[in-house]
Amino acid sequence: INDYAGVEKSVPLNGDFYFKFEHESSSRADDIVNRARDKHKKLCVMRLPSVRKEWACYTRAPLMEYFQICIDYLRQDYYIVTVGDIGNREEYIGKEPTQIDEKRDRHNINHLGMWDTYDLISKSDLTISMPCNILPICQILRKKSLFIYGGYVPHAMCNDERFYQVGYIEPDPFCFCIKNGKDGHKCYKEIPQDRLLKALRKTLRGE
Repeated sequence: INDYAGVEKSVPLNGDFYFKFEHESSSRADDIVNRARDKHKKLCVMRLPSVRKEWACYTRAPLMEYFQICIDYLRQDYYIVTVGDIGNREEYIGKEPTQIDEKRDRHNINHLGMWDTYDLISKSDLTISMPCNILPICQILRKKSLFIYGGYVPHAMCNDERFYQVGYIEPDPFCFCIKNGKDGHKCYKEIPQDRLLKALRKTLRGE
């Protein structure tokens, strides 16, 4: 997927490359948007760090505490809704944050499907996520977003300057490894709070 030269043999990426993708509006997403408006808040969609049991990659997930920092910074002005698929062979990494307005990431309990989530992101004012399939969704929809990285694959490997640029922040130094906790290895995932909030503010400004 990162071999752009190979992709361009079939799909030329000349100039400003843009995916035009139509999708149906979701009444479930509309209901959430209306609840945010009723509280006179903007909408923030959030995907918390988790690991799927069938393809566990602990090195990829960022620290959960950074999402709490973002929530604390945003919650006065944003209605925060979490999405994902917790409980369907997937578990959180770390203690779940507080002050979330709607938890729509429980399997079979208030869970939003893929297309509901897609439509919700399309109607959001901000998305904050770990690196996952939400990243290309935000590129396709050209949505204001911030991706918080843990390790494994750095942002430069998942992007191209001709695509819509999403906001991101990574640990420094970045642990570009595939050990996944083997041999007692523990990836460096620390991101100072001031760096995190600086990246968040930059994203909010649309920079």
